[in-house]
Amino acid sequence: MTKAEACNTSELSIHLDSPHSFLPGQTITGYVSRTSRWVSTETSISITLHGKCNTKLFSRDSYQCRGSVELFGQAGVREELFNGALHIPTTSDPEKNKWRFAIDIPTHPDATPLKSHPLGRASYLPLLSADQHALPPSFDLGGSRDSAGIEYYLEATMTTPSSSKSIIARLPIQLRCESSPFPITDFDIKLHSRQSYTITSPLLNHSGIYNTQPSIGHKVSKVLRVSKSLRLTFCLEISVPSVLQRDSPYQIPFEMRAVPQWMDTSDCIAKVCHTIIIEKMTIAIRSTSSIMGIASGALGPVPVVREDHFTTKVVLADYAKPKNSNQIDNQGVPPRTSLLAKCLSSNGYPLTLPIEEDTAPLDLGKILDLKMQHGRNGIDVPTFITYNIKRTYELEWKMTLEVGGETLKVKGRHPVLIMERTDQN
Repeated sequence: MTKAEACNTSELSIHLDSPHSFLPGQTITGYVSRTSRWVSTETSISITLHGKCNTKLFSRDSYQCRGSVELFGQAGVREELFNGALHIPTTSDPEKNKWRFAIDIPTHPDATPLKSHPLGRASYLPLLSADQHALPPSFDLGGSRDSAGIEYYLEATMTTPSSSKSIIARLPIQLRCESSPFPITDFDIKLHSRQSYTITSPLLNHSGIYNTQPSIGHKVSKVLRVSKSLRLTFCLEISVPSVLQRDSPYQIPFEMRAVPQWMDTSDCIAKVCHTIIIEKMTIAIRSTSSIMGIASGALGPVPVVREDHFTTKVVLADYAKPKNSNQIDNQGVPPRTSLLAKCLSSNGYPLTLPIEEDTAPLDLGKILDLKMQHGRNGIDVPTFITYNIKRTYELEWKMTLEVGGETLKVKGRHPVLIMERTDQN
């Protein structure tokens, strides 16, 4: 897939007053210049803003598929800069050969050319209401075989009737999505799951204190299938955010709470505070890029549209229980404020979750310092959807828990909307 590359020469070049990224609705200002010699009685100089969504993929039925959507139509957003006789001598003043421009970036795609696009009903967004859709951000999926990109670029053209060949300068620009004026603090936390677990283990006892290493007697009883085990049932609640923001300075909440189910627990250990040891835990952002294209060479009166998906994962936190932390006293759980320092210490306490009624959830996001700050992860664009490309995200977690010497595997995914970084950045 060919991308628009920057092309500036002495014959024609584009210069911006501000080289930073832009928002829909903002104005791009700058000038077009020429420093090499030129003589013509009739010269036309113009500049145009283009926006394209391009895809290339190979479908499972061996079709090569391509898709191209012109967000502003093939003509783009055009501004005439000069029209008339032009003489540029070899030793001319460079300041005299500049033509300033100010192009307003549209807030929505041009609906007219999109109404007849061959994607038809397969489009991720309805083509008939394009004038109500937001412009997608600049995006590059990369890849040599399958690729997708959303690009915006300025193209300056210098023409004269005496020549059929135009002189062209080109300059890509970055467009980003609108966002909040300040970093968000409301992550729209939702209860993702409430799952019951039952542990049957001889290591559970009425004191609430146990050693994670089973004794020889326990091992013999297990081999001989002699049941001396007690039963503990609890409900594990996991609450996670539904909205995140790129480069946010605030910690991402990830809350866990374990509620005992005394009716399904052995009487002799009921009403005792037991503890869940978090052996391992990984929290990541899973991104899915979906692209579609029109199959070339497919027969039939209706264009054949194919779709593909590409996933990547960015780890936000990867925790493992410190070594030499086998003995756990549920009555002496360290204060939550000191958990971070101690769980990272080789001789400190492991990360634990008490099984208690009427207790506040444990915020692992605060303990593990979960953030989406620049440089710490690879979330390059926010959530977006356009006609043939979309990017969605999920918060994904996997953890190994230990209760009474028994191991539990817990995992899950929750869809999240990732917003663009604050407009202050």
